Amino acid sequence: SLSVRQDMIRQGLEIFHMNPWTGYGAHTGVHVMHEYLPGGYIQDFPFEIHNAYLQIALESGIIGVVAFFFPFLIMARRGITIALHRYTHKKIWFYPFLIEVLLVYYMIQPHSGSLGIPLLGVVLAFISSLHYGYQKTSAKHID
Repeated sequence: SLSVRQDMIRQGLEIFHMNPWTGYGAHTGVHVMHEYLPGGYIQDFPFEIHNAYLQIALESGIIGVVAFFFPFLIMARRGITIALHRYTHKKIWFYPFLIEVLLVYYMIQPHSGSLGIPLLGVVLAFISSLHYGYQKTSAKHID
């Protein structure tokens, strides 16, 4: 399994370098691998690359990766801002924990589109609600 994953990443990077800015289109990873590297890992394991970052990059390019992960960068910035703020919040540990879970999850799993997007939406909504609760708590302390 580890050797297949290494081949996936190596071959995926090779194909990514051919079209890095815009990618090849949504759900085209398997087709692109068959077209450009038919003798690669894809002949024995005809599935998406099990690394969501690379898969998203292959499908939508650098522009798509930045757009996809921009909300998470905003949430990470909010978490850091809260952590540096003089008022501490009991749930502050949850920000880095959720971000780490997402980073690890997407490192070892393929991006599943219709399944992954709602999951990301729920996580972003949860982090936003924590942030909103923190803002209300801090506002009470300031008054």
